[in-house]
Amino acid sequence: MGAVLRGARGSGPESDALSVIRAGLRAADVGPGVASALAGGVLRAGRRRVRLSEYGRVCVVAYGKAAAAMAEAADAAAPASDGIVVVPAGSPAPRLDSSRYDVVRSSHPLPTRRSVAAARAVTGRVASLRRGDLALFLVSGGGSAMLAAPDGVTLEEKARTTALLISSGATIREINLVRRGLSRIKGGGLVEGMECDGAALVASDVRGDDPADVSSGCTMASAYDPATALAVLKRHRILSRVPRAAIRALGGRRRAASRRARRIPHAVVASNADCVAAMRATARSLGYAVREADSYGDVGEAARRIAAMLPARRRTCVVFGGEPTVRVRGGGRGGRSQELVARLLLRCRRQGTVAASVGTDGIDGNTRAAGALADPGVATPREIGKFLACSDSNALFARRGGLVVTGHTGTNLQDIGVLLNSI
Repeated sequence: MGAVLRGARGSGPESDALSVIRAGLRAADVGPGVASALAGGVLRAGRRRVRLSEYGRVCVVAYGKAAAAMAEAADAAAPASDGIVVVPAGSPAPRLDSSRYDVVRSSHPLPTRRSVAAARAVTGRVASLRRGDLALFLVSGGGSAMLAAPDGVTLEEKARTTALLISSGATIREINLVRRGLSRIKGGGLVEGMECDGAALVASDVRGDDPADVSSGCTMASAYDPATALAVLKRHRILSRVPRAAIRALGGRRRAASRRARRIPHAVVASNADCVAAMRATARSLGYAVREADSYGDVGEAARRIAAMLPARRRTCVVFGGEPTVRVRGGGRGGRSQELVARLLLRCRRQGTVAASVGTDGIDGNTRAAGALADPGVATPREIGKFLACSDSNALFARRGGLVVTGHTGTNLQDIGVLLNSI
């Protein structure tokens, strides 16, 4: 997961910022957490401790952006009988025994026919398990789009609704709330009526690390309230643009949490906090006074809050993690991290200042970059403002320098960033 930085010098504050970011990316490796949860062939999930050898069949069901890495770690720690691993199209293939594991490539960030096929394959595998077997779910962010089982809508209507939510500035929790209302398998539907035992190890890409919010909680039941889902569409002013069938489906049901799904134990084995802790330690080792923030909420407000933590005359590094929300304007290219860096540079113009933010999954928005790292000299405030006016932060850094490119990292623990003053 080594980052490739374009358009920055190899020493000084840019180098320090990159060192901090690299530490965060290394800490985003989901493998150690999975291995620890399965050490010695004993499953540790919540309060549950059980020897995997007690089951006749142990089946790994992995999906999300970190599915390959999680499945590899699980198989190395405690080889399974068989498994199915759903990975993003374009990502490296997992190194697994093809005689035991089926690998399915699916779509992100919008569901496609691949997503429907992946959901069908996963539900079929789960249905094949019987009493005395164990379904070991390995869950990571991205699975909401990669597993699609539309309920009350067509695939195209569901994809349209998802696209509107993503560009509206809605939070991931709000997006997943609506997704659950349009799916047969989200909100615990995947494990409803499952005959075998089950447990889930989760790599969290959500604020608060609630497993019910990771990949829309396919393995953890959550109640669905139509009024709340419709309120999300109204709040973000997209109700009139959402397909009518989706409105009818969202408003036509009320679902209580399933007791069967609720009893499946879950354990979060990796989260954004791991990345922030590693960045904090690295910044201190480089001689910086360290402050910690988060990047949740509106991207403009997040930039204001983070920038306010940087003192004027002290060698300080602000490390942060999370995911800001962005309301897309115009037809430009960009992502949360690139826009956040641009907005930080609008607020921090001092010499010796560097801002950086990257997605731990290696993909920021609708671009091939993971994020950006730059100093105020990259552009004037007026120039930056012009790019932001049409949500074109990628063009800003592509032309002036500062894109961070990693490719698919095999993990997904939200975004990480740094704002430092080296003087």
